[in-house]
This record gives sequence, C-alpha cells and structure tokens, in this order.
Amino acid sequence: MALIRCDECQQTISDRAASCPHCGAPRVLPTSTSPNPAKSASATRFGVESLLADEPKWAGNPYREGRPQAEEWEREHALPQKGASLEPPISRRPAALTKGERNFVGIIILGLFGLIVVGAIIGIHGNDTPPTQKMAALTVQEVKAQAGEIGYDLLARAPTQYAGRLVTFQGQVIQTTQEGLSYTLRVNVTRGKYDIWKDTIWVDYRAGSGSEPRILEKDIITLWGEFVGIKSYKAVLGQTIQIPYVVARAVQPVP
Repeated sequence: MALIRCDECQQTISDRAASCPHCGAPRVLPTSTSPNPAKSASATRFGVESLLADEPKWAGNPYREGRPQAEEWEREHALPQKGASLEPPISRRPAALTKGERNFVGIIILGLFGLIVVGAIIGIHGNDTPPTQKMAALTVQEVKAQAGEIGYDLLARAPTQYAGRLVTFQGQVIQTTQEGLSYTLRVNVTRGKYDIWKDTIWVDYRAGSGSEPRILEKDIITLWGEFVGIKSYKAVLGQTIQIPYVVARAVQPVP
C-alpha cells in the first residue's frame, strides 16, 4: 500500500481507497492485469515460456505433442507403487532361450565337466612309479623284515629326511584304481574314534600275480614298501593336494 494525494483536496490518502475520506471525492482505481491462466499453467509446468521455444532439450517434450503421448511417457517413467512388482514389462524382458540353444548350453556344461573329470584321472595316473632300487634288490620277506613304522606326521613334515626308508602301514582303502596288475590307492593310515580313519597316503602297488585277491575300497590292509616323498595331484575341483607317497612291495588284506 502507498500514500497518494487526493486530486480534489490534496490530502494524503491510500492508493487503494475508493474515495477520499476527507472530501468524499471518488477515485478511479486502476484495473489490474491478470495473467493468462493457460499461459500461467504452462509456465508453471514447464518453466519460462521462452525456454520451450529456445532450448533444444525441450523440443521432444511429450506434453507439446498431445495428451496421448504425454500419458504414455508418464506410464513409462513413473516410479513403482508400494507393493508393485519391479519386474520389467513383458515386452522388455530378454527373450527365452530356444530348445536348440538350451541343448547347446547343456552340451557345453557337460563338456566342461568331462574335462574336469579327465583332468583328475590324468592327475592320478599321469606320473610313473619312481625307481626303487633298494626294494628291487630285496625279496618280499626282506622288505617286510626291514620295514619300520614311521608316523604320518613325520613323513608329511620331513619327507626328504625319510625318503628311501622302508615303511609299513595298516589302514583303510578309500580309493582304488586298477589297470591289470597295477594299483593306485589312497589309504587312510590313522585310526581314530569309532573306527574312523584319517591321514591319507598315496600308494602305488603292482601285484605279483593275478591270483592275488583284488584290493577294494573300504578294505583294511597292511602294506610294506618304500617311502619316496610327497605326491602332488589335482583333485576334481582343481585344487592341488600333497600327501606322503609310498611304493608298496607287498599288500595284504586284514581279516
């Protein structure tokens, strides 16, 4: 509000007074120019009107192309309501694999699994039995007489110190692979509570003849042979395992 002078009596009055309170002379109030409602709504919604024409980033605004386009744009860019599924529309989901593509993927997976198994088998049979000159010069009875009991921990911790020593173990076979008269065994040699065996060694053994009883998994055996060091091999899952390695001269099942 501002103070002005009356045109008739020159007294101070408000610029909003319809008549002079002093002399009663009427005043003609100026007519206010109200903004265009449509234009104001447009400006409120999109910013300054000039930006719609001048700024390139507004050129593709769907509201300038008609209400149907604007409604589609709102649906595509709307935030999900509480509890609504966040999955994309069916039209935007990746296409499902065809039957042929699924079969191809299955073949690839089976092939990779086969390579892992073959690699494990090669790891088990890939190394030749090392020479054992000490045993070659001895009979089976002499090997049994000279073999001594050396603890698993000693062989595992100091293999070079005991390499070449004749040893004897009793244990449970947990894995056996046979090719003719040749055996590759993994044997647990420490008996724990409830007859549970642990501490695995690797054993290579060649039977004297085909008349010997076959060695099967879970058999309890006594073996005599030469400790030759540490055996490294790849497990099925690819990790490297190292365990004491014995080349056996004699293996007998325990009744």
